[in-house]
Amino acid sequence: MLRLTPAILATLCGVSFASIGHAQGFPVTTGEHDGFTRVVIHAPPGTGWELEGDAREQVVRLTPDTAQLDISRVFTRIARTRLSEVQAEAGALRLDLACDCELRSWEERPGLIVIDIADPAPDASSPAVALSPSELPAVALPAPEITVPAPGFSASGIGETLARRHMSERITIPPEAAEMPATAAAALTAELGSSLAEALGQGLLEAAVPGDTTPPVQLLDAPHESADLPANMRVTNVTQRRDPDAAPEPQIADICRDADALAFLETPMIEPFGQVYGRLSRGLYGEFDQPDAEVRRGLIELYLASGFGAEARALIANHSDPVYGRELLIGLADVFERRNSNSRMRLAQLTGCEGPASVMAVLAGAASEDLHSAAPAIALIFTGFTPAMRAMIGVDLAKRLIEADAVDAARVVVGSTRRSEWVDPTVLDLIDARLDQARGFSDVAFARLTHAQSRDTPGVLARLLLALETGNRADAELLATAEALASTERGNAEGIEIMAVIVRSHAFSGAHAAGFAALDRIASWRPEHSETRARMGQLADVMWLSVAQKADDLSFMQLVLGRDGWRDTGALRLETRQALAARFVDQGLASTALTLVPEAQDHTSEMLRARAHIELGDPQAALEILTDRDSPEAALLRARALEALGENARAAETYEALSRVPEATSAAISASDWRRLERLTASDAAQDGRSPLEGISRAIAQPPGYLDQPLPAVAPPVGPQDAPPVQTAADQPEEAPEVFDFDRLGLITRSETLLGESARLRDSLSSLLHSASVSE
Repeated sequence: MLRLTPAILATLCGVSFASIGHAQGFPVTTGEHDGFTRVVIHAPPGTGWELEGDAREQVVRLTPDTAQLDISRVFTRIARTRLSEVQAEAGALRLDLACDCELRSWEERPGLIVIDIADPAPDASSPAVALSPSELPAVALPAPEITVPAPGFSASGIGETLARRHMSERITIPPEAAEMPATAAAALTAELGSSLAEALGQGLLEAAVPGDTTPPVQLLDAPHESADLPANMRVTNVTQRRDPDAAPEPQIADICRDADALAFLETPMIEPFGQVYGRLSRGLYGEFDQPDAEVRRGLIELYLASGFGAEARALIANHSDPVYGRELLIGLADVFERRNSNSRMRLAQLTGCEGPASVMAVLAGAASEDLHSAAPAIALIFTGFTPAMRAMIGVDLAKRLIEADAVDAARVVVGSTRRSEWVDPTVLDLIDARLDQARGFSDVAFARLTHAQSRDTPGVLARLLLALETGNRADAELLATAEALASTERGNAEGIEIMAVIVRSHAFSGAHAAGFAALDRIASWRPEHSETRARMGQLADVMWLSVAQKADDLSFMQLVLGRDGWRDTGALRLETRQALAARFVDQGLASTALTLVPEAQDHTSEMLRARAHIELGDPQAALEILTDRDSPEAALLRARALEALGENARAAETYEALSRVPEATSAAISASDWRRLERLTASDAAQDGRSPLEGISRAIAQPPGYLDQPLPAVAPPVGPQDAPPVQTAADQPEEAPEVFDFDRLGLITRSETLLGESARLRDSLSSLLHSASVSE
């Protein structure tokens, strides 16, 4: 443990101890104690000294005789009741005493000379008559009350008084005896004095202060129930122990214990900080370089009231002396320093307590569910803080209240913060925007921050987040400013957070190249950090989902061929893998799509696998997947699988049930189901005003790929004046059914050729993708 000696203090101030001694002399300090006054000479080690003189004048002579003494602080702490005057001479210190006092002198350690000026001993009482115990008087003497001065009491004196009382109460004194024997009194004094000293040291006895109304000192016959001690630390004797078979008493947690240790935060600071700090720091260390407890407490409170958490924590932790509310004070210091600790967690539990402790509990990380009910009282207490403290914690406090859905209390906090002359106006714009956002006016919040044009880290980050929430694209200038701020914070989590929002902004706007470049920058900053790896996985998922949903076909193929992050199925969410798999199926890369959703059992994944198997020429595997699936999408895929297997009649029936007329017509033609074809084309032609024969011709001439292409425009309907004469069935001769040459135009043959070429092209692309992945 570092002890701040005068030499160390002088060194910290930029002045050597030798120079101080040469310029001002050896310091002489004093201290007032109960019963004596102490004088301490701080000389260098090896200094010789001797004390000489008469009763009223004493002289301390030093070697060498040229030594100079600094007596400027002698009477700053003591009165002139024992020491009336001090004079410094060359190599000597003259002490003029105001009483016939006793002097004790010694060298505490090399160079530290101590002189104690003690009060004269009281006059000796009348001599006791030596009597044997058999000669003691028969009349008991009245027992005097036992009172002792505080705090400098004498255990032997208490023992002597109790001995006389004990002897007078327990021994029959003969009438002819007036005094108890001196030998018996001495024995009892020694025995009881030793016991009392031990009992007083252990807290088993309490000493009565003169003038106090408390009863005199007495031995304890009952357990001492002290309100300052927990129940498990109170002292009981064997007769007062609890019955071990009795039910245990309920333990009531006093969570607000010591909460008043933070009450100083409500005390206004009248004097300037520098003036208070100077006064307290000068009086912090007294004689023997021991800190003054009251001054130390005041300095700790000054540090915390001004937001200096590290300084307060060091002052608390570097001394073993107890400080009232130590854990709460350390927790508050850790709040200012943004440091996690058990003390901060202890402070976070005090939201339901009275006073400033509840406000600081919010900043320490109290649970949101505990804040909503206590928020009005917390906001009211906050208004009583000093302007400097309101400016320091107002924004963070309002933010936590907004997160806990205590918007009204947050508005009170913001209004009180606004009235502080220490607050930054740009910070108020940010918190006002947060209030607008909490009330559901995100567009107003975005407009407010855009108008303010804040360029600090919180303001830029809030603008980016609001742009994402409101669906507005962040402009290039804002993104460039954000990247510059992120670079300055690249060594901590705040820089990673800014870059994460930049990546999300690029993903939202479809700027995939810029988004992946920002993602690579994050990876280069902290590649081995676990937090960075986790955030990288989340952002990569966002980017690949945007690629699957927004990139055109050319950009999609460039990105999947140029990067392999989409292959990490463990890092990407199922939704993202499904979107990528659908794009791969659309591009004819069905085998790649199967690697993204290999075993997922949800409906979307099963439909994607069925589509992939159909594209790969394995419709039977698709039918196995689609078994017992009754959704419209599953029925459509089942019909296509049946059509691929050559079961065109079943496929046409399924298409017709789904009202997919073009697909049903094609399947009916392939199955030579002319009745179904006539029914389908008749209904279609009736809607368009065409003849059934024309509808059949159009169905036959429909080129392949109709599933992905719109139907061609139809000719205008024939007018009534051009319609052929209507003939009845009786007027028409019976003729054999006409046999149509469905391939008379060569369309089916050419369609098969196109299908074959498309299949070869898909196979070529699949091989190219596979070879690219192997080379990488």
